[in-house]
Amino acid sequence: MIIITGGNGFVGSVLTPLLRKKYRGEKIFILDKPRYDLVTGKNLDKIPKNPRLVIHLAAATDTAKPDHRTNDLGTINLFQHLKIGPGTHFIFTSSLAVYSGRTGCDKAIGPKTSPAVNNRYGATKLKAEKILVNAAKENGFKLTILRLPTVWGNNPRKNSFLNFLKNLVKNNSIFARLNWPGKTALINVSDIAKHISEISKKSPKNTQIIPLAVENMTLAAIFKTLYLQAEKDYGEIKVPKFVWSFARFLRPFLGYFEPILPSSFYNYFWRASIVVDSPLWCKVNLKGRKFANANQRRMK
Repeated sequence: MIIITGGNGFVGSVLTPLLRKKYRGEKIFILDKPRYDLVTGKNLDKIPKNPRLVIHLAAATDTAKPDHRTNDLGTINLFQHLKIGPGTHFIFTSSLAVYSGRTGCDKAIGPKTSPAVNNRYGATKLKAEKILVNAAKENGFKLTILRLPTVWGNNPRKNSFLNFLKNLVKNNSIFARLNWPGKTALINVSDIAKHISEISKKSPKNTQIIPLAVENMTLAAIFKTLYLQAEKDYGEIKVPKFVWSFARFLRPFLGYFEPILPSSFYNYFWRASIVVDSPLWCKVNLKGRKFANANQRRMK
């Protein structure tokens, strides 16, 4: 028995067909809204209790919203309704956002980089990780935590980060033409789905936490690619270096303002902060589709 939460979501809708092909004849249980609700616990008493594989994709991914309980409370409720032990491999998709408050961003994120959060979204993801790590120690199940970068591909949610960027390009916003200096990690949805499918058969001896990346790009380079895709002229606006330096200096203090600002308003500053500096760039450890190349091929 395999359980997938968020199986009809952005990653899940690509992953589920791969798993059906890989595990022909094995039952795959899709746990998705509205029939099941991880936060309220609705119908969780009806899910299989002892699966050999759990892939927990369900998450509150919109950083602009204040409610991210699916990430931590949802994980608690899911685990409490399962009875899993040494025979189960549990795969959890976390986020590189757990590093968004880090300093020393001249170095790429690696396996030994310590988390440092500065927004509620990242905090709930990190809390869920700790819950699962402790549960794996107590119950003996195998645990893999994948810290995902920005995931791009066809049919993302409407208010995804990349759709947000595309709207700026569409409106020829001044923000889409600034020479943003910060690097961020990227992965295509097909590549992460393929990776999860591959590791689903490889239960680790010990809990493993893996930050992932296929490539790293500056926001300026991403915008250039989006302008090319839209067949629009790109005229870069060069901001003086001291402005970017001052913005990087202020970034570590950003988290103090989240409790006093509306979530959607704070989110603009948070998104800007991670592309002014480079807290979310990661050592490349997967092969896959490159964002710029894929978009160029699409135009031909």
